[in-house]
Amino acid sequence: MPASTPDDGNNPLLRDPVGPALLRMAGPLVIGVGAILLFNVVDTIFVGQLGVRPLAAMSFTFPVIMMMINLVVGIGTGVTASISQAIGRGDDSVARYRATDALIMSVGIAGTLCGLGLYFHDSIFLAVGADADLLPLIRSYMVPYFFGLFGLIIPITGNCAIRGTGDTTSPSVIMLISGCVNLVLDPFLIFGWGPFPRLELAGAAIATVIAWTVSLTASLVIQYRLKLLLFARRSVGSILRSWKDILHVGLPTAATNILMPAATALLTRLVSSHGAAANAAYGIGHRVEAVAMVGLFALSMAVTAFVGQNYGAKQISRIDTTLDFSVKVCLLWSTAVAGSIWLARGPLTALFNDDPDVVNNATTFLQIIPWSYGALGLSFACTATLNALGRPLLSSVVVCSRLFLFTIPLAIVGDHHFGLSGLFAGIAVGNLLTGAVAFVIAKQCVRRLQRAAPAGIEEARADAD
Repeated sequence: MPASTPDDGNNPLLRDPVGPALLRMAGPLVIGVGAILLFNVVDTIFVGQLGVRPLAAMSFTFPVIMMMINLVVGIGTGVTASISQAIGRGDDSVARYRATDALIMSVGIAGTLCGLGLYFHDSIFLAVGADADLLPLIRSYMVPYFFGLFGLIIPITGNCAIRGTGDTTSPSVIMLISGCVNLVLDPFLIFGWGPFPRLELAGAAIATVIAWTVSLTASLVIQYRLKLLLFARRSVGSILRSWKDILHVGLPTAATNILMPAATALLTRLVSSHGAAANAAYGIGHRVEAVAMVGLFALSMAVTAFVGQNYGAKQISRIDTTLDFSVKVCLLWSTAVAGSIWLARGPLTALFNDDPDVVNNATTFLQIIPWSYGALGLSFACTATLNALGRPLLSSVVVCSRLFLFTIPLAIVGDHHFGLSGLFAGIAVGNLLTGAVAFVIAKQCVRRLQRAAPAGIEEARADAD
């Protein structure tokens, strides 16, 4: 195990100053998150060259794929929280059990999703809104994709286990290599370059599956080298106890993650009432947002492992410092990014589309919403903190409040009174309110733990929730 026990003073997550330690963890994750974005962009670019119908078919796969990924990432959060807490307590054997049992769980999840996806394939995509004549194209992409889910889901949970030890570099390198493999293979398998047959949509899926297989192999090798995997015989009861611990955080997080695409669909429907140009502009804004938020996504991923280990070691004051440091990072990042986007808003939108209406609407998006990214990033860091503390229900309250109490209602009100710009302003205000509420909830939770610390952390658990 790379992490040291809390008693030997060699674990940097428990010893080093909070700010530098978090930044060292978040730095590599920026590369990893960027590699994930690379997957989506590369596939879309190459498939777009096949024509409108293949691109339309692929667009219908995104909601289904995102729901599966959000489910697994949510459970992976439970893996990171459980392992990091065990390492913070100095209980490396429990951390190994959790990592091994998470691997077993991921195999079961992949098999279940694969079977359900293949059996209900046509029904799923008709429900999403695909026309019947697109189903053969969708099937050519999704059948290899479903069979390849083992290569996606196992590395996601494996990388979450590795991050729980405090190692954020290895998972990021794995994701980067996987993204590069996909980039290289896509044109060969899609267009039939060299000795390869022209497989079109199926080729895009197969390239993705091969890239996942590379990441699967790398993840297992690294987990083995870190001695995270145990090969001893285990009782069913022991495995079930591990799963219960992982799912305590993983299931609520997965459930709220799955709500995200639904909320996005509602907002997209609101925007679409303003016409195709507004919808295209909203899509451009989201693509810019994904890049602009990379650093804040990375920070929240680092926070989970960092807080989990310090919670396990009962160093609650360092968790409080983590929240304060997150505020500073999010505000600085947001100001720099939003200012840059505001200055470059015209040329930036022109990179995507030159239609005057699209450019005008996208410019409006980029003038308003990026100023709320800091608060949104802070809400991510706060929910990561709550999950790492084993308070997933509080985290879910924050996420649901953002979607259904703030963002969507305010977007509807803004749209009604001020049109598209009011809708965008409603989203921004919703983000700002979410950040404030998330910070207050996380701070209160940590302060309760600080007050209860003399009596023991575990006694405060029910009270904090």
